[in-house]
Amino acid sequence: MSGNFLTEFIAKCVEEGKTTPVEMCQVAEERLNEVNEKIKRAEELKVEKADLHGVIRQLGGSKPKELREYRNADFSIPFDKLADHYKVLCTNICNIMEDDPNDLTISDLMNKFSSMGLATIEDNELVYWSIKWLGGRGIVDKDESMCLVKGPNWEDRPHASN
Repeated sequence: MSGNFLTEFIAKCVEEGKTTPVEMCQVAEERLNEVNEKIKRAEELKVEKADLHGVIRQLGGSKPKELREYRNADFSIPFDKLADHYKVLCTNICNIMEDDPNDLTISDLMNKFSSMGLATIEDNELVYWSIKWLGGRGIVDKDESMCLVKGPNWEDRPHASN
């Protein structure tokens, strides 16, 4: 929790006449319940969204293309500001996808990295973050069978010369 959040929360509570720690905890618990309800509703909507995509697929329609949501990564970091090992991984991911674009899953990619000596099993988290960074920038995406595919911004992919 950031210090700003706590300070702002306490200030808002005092503004609303809640001045004791017990009252502030009650406010926090009420807000937490509201947040949990919204999260629950969002999860229900995700299920409905997947079901609707299934309906479209079953009826022969074409699903509108949308960028996936990638969490817990800062995709605003420009390629040239990434740590060197991420630059190498991102470039190699794109090179592998360019050379062999068919039915490549994240797991397949990690196994390739391991067999080529580009990353160890322990480095899988770094590989995964790199895939997420590329996905967040629309350079790569996943298809319906969860295979990696070129994204709408594939032309912006990193090259060895970047």
